[in-house]
Amino acid sequence: MKHHAWVLAAAVLACGVARPANAQAPLAVADMSVGIAVPLAQAAMENCRQQNGRCAVTVVNRAGQVVVVLRDDMVGPHSLESSRRKAFTSATFGVTSGQFATITASPATAGLAALTDMTTLTGGVPVRAGAMLIGAVGVGGLPTGTADEAAAKAGVEQVAGFLK
Repeated sequence: MKHHAWVLAAAVLACGVARPANAQAPLAVADMSVGIAVPLAQAAMENCRQQNGRCAVTVVNRAGQVVVVLRDDMVGPHSLESSRRKAFTSATFGVTSGQFATITASPATAGLAALTDMTTLTGGVPVRAGAMLIGAVGVGGLPTGTADEAAAKAGVEQVAGFLK
């Protein structure tokens, strides 16, 4: 019996330490930090104010999870929700939320717009560090989606030096 126990233990140990031929090292990924998200959101909000508007700004990480939210005075709850969904859409698809609207205009892909927390409203912009997607910013509350997107892009431009 003792011999069988040693053979079994050796087999279990060998299986536990053996690596398949196609095993890879852990993934190295970059993600949105608070240190980037805060100035990005502040710059986007400042751009809204320069357009004589008020807005809500949401910055999310690469998984679409909220990192920071700024809501200007007198901004309604719909602007806050739209900014979050715009950022989520951009982060999870890696395109602007306006581009997502174009993608989902086709009957073959229209169902994507019905996924939880997605939106086809313009104003969400992906954020990349080099070629790697690290998150997104969404702006809601200005009179047009084009203005929301311009404010989001202004925020990204403000932190561009940290994204290289």
